[in-house]
Amino acid sequence: MYSAKIIASRFIQKGIDEGNAVTQMKLQKLIYFAHGLFLADGQGPLVIEKFEAWKYGPVLPSLYQDFKLYGSDAIKDETMLNLFNNHKFLLAKNISSDASSMIDEVWNLLKDVDAVELSAMTHETNSPWSNHYKPGRNEIIPNEELQTYFKQFIKES
Repeated sequence: MYSAKIIASRFIQKGIDEGNAVTQMKLQKLIYFAHGLFLADGQGPLVIEKFEAWKYGPVLPSLYQDFKLYGSDAIKDETMLNLFNNHKFLLAKNISSDASSMIDEVWNLLKDVDAVELSAMTHETNSPWSNHYKPGRNEIIPNEELQTYFKQFIKES
C-alpha cells in the first residue's frame, strides 16, 4: 500500500511528460480505477487512504485538499510534485513493479478519457459509488466492495 500522493505523482508526471495533463477530478478517477483493479487482481489495496462517495464520484479527501487549488484546470506544472518530493514519505518513492504496471495499464487505457466521462463511469448502477453515495454525506466505499466489483474487469488467463 502506498500513500495516495505517491500514486498521484506518477499519474501527474505521466500527464506532464506526454502533454496530456490531468485535472484534479481526472486524477481522482485514475487512482480509483487503478486501486480497484489492483484489489481485483489480488494485489491488495494500492493506496492506504479510503475512497469516499462524493457527488461527482469517488474521492480521496486528502488528495482533494492537496489539489483543490487547481479547480478544474489541468495540473501542468510540477509545483505539487516538487512539494511532495520534499516530504519524507516520498523517500520510499520506489513502488513495486506490479503497482507500476497497474499505473501504466490504467494510464494507457484511460489517458484520453475526460474527467466527466470517467466520473460517469463510476456512477453506473450497482457500482460501489452508487451503493454508497448519499447526498450531503461522504460515505466510505469499502475495499472489499471495490475488489468484488472490479473483478468483472479482470480477464482470467
